Amino acid sequence: MEIEFFCHPDESMKWYQYWRDLRKKWYSTLGIKSDNLRPREQGKEELAHYSIGTTDIEYMFPFSDEPQELEGVAHRGDFDLKAHAKHSGREDDLAYFDEEKWNNDSQSMATRSFKEWLKSGPSAEEIARYKFTPHVIEPSAGADRFTLAVLCEAFHEDEVPTRRKQGVRTVMRFHPRLAPIKCAVFRCEQGRHAGEGDEALPRVEAALQRGVRRQGAVGRRYRRQDEMARRSASPSTATR
Repeated sequence: MEIEFFCHPDESMKWYQYWRDLRKKWYSTLGIKSDNLRPREQGKEELAHYSIGTTDIEYMFPFSDEPQELEGVAHRGDFDLKAHAKHSGREDDLAYFDEEKWNNDSQSMATRSFKEWLKSGPSAEEIARYKFTPHVIEPSAGADRFTLAVLCEAFHEDEVPTRRKQGVRTVMRFHPRLAPIKCAVFRCEQGRHAGEGDEALPRVEAALQRGVRRQGAVGRRYRRQDEMARRSASPSTATR
């Protein structure tokens, strides 16, 4: 999955830093908050010949000896557009003309025509104020690696007492945005024989647009929901 973000050359480093920080934050807001998430700026010896800067967002998987890349955020400069223009034989087609800036500035000039102004011999820096080849910032992420990182981050083992000995129970503590089940609705066990609360269940279910869970003892049902949709800071919600 890739994003091609085009910007003015003078602002490209600002936008590169913006996308680098934004993409790192995206992983953190979806539950990957441990030290296993490791953004790393590539050294000069690693950069591609056209790259001005590249940040690899890496994750330390439990089965790997080294961090693996989840996403790369690359500042590709103007290499892509200039290469396309050159090999297409139409080098001027991919340049961007800032018409609004030209119209504002040309009011105080001798001519309002950009082509006529070019005949006056402006410098390359002056021309670049109005016509330039955009720089490209390219975040490129792998969906499968992100999914695997989410599973590794969510996996926990809890020690729980059983009748005979201490046991281990697996819990997937997904972030609420990624949890497959957000909420469970079931009636109070104290009133289950009299049918108390049954009239409210359809209304609650319709409001939440989720299924109704009724099977099993209430304690087991709470635990079952925790196993499916719990995270340490925000357990799954149950309405009784």
